[in-house]
Amino acid sequence: MSFTPHHHMPAPQVYPPQYQQYQQYQDQTANPVPLGYFDGWINFGEARYVKGFVIGALLGFLVANPTVQRAVVRGAASLWYSIMGGVEELKEQARDVRAEMQAAAEET
Repeated sequence: MSFTPHHHMPAPQVYPPQYQQYQQYQDQTANPVPLGYFDGWINFGEARYVKGFVIGALLGFLVANPTVQRAVVRGAASLWYSIMGGVEELKEQARDVRAEMQAAAEET
């Protein structure tokens, strides 16, 4: 009987892919990369960030601008009065129809 070194060595273990992902996660959390306080907050290289930044800046400007505030309030008031005027017109038409129906019922 001859001795072969491979005969007594344990077989290599094969791990599922999930284990490898878990091991990578453990490695990253055990030795985290130090980040500055604002790292990850500001990323002008990403189009969505730039778009959100521009929209936020415009909205901030518009909300803080007194001229825009007055225009928005005037527009909202005008819209409200138009809607209320339309509702009153519908009520008047309904009263006219009801009066005509009563007059027609009294004639017969």
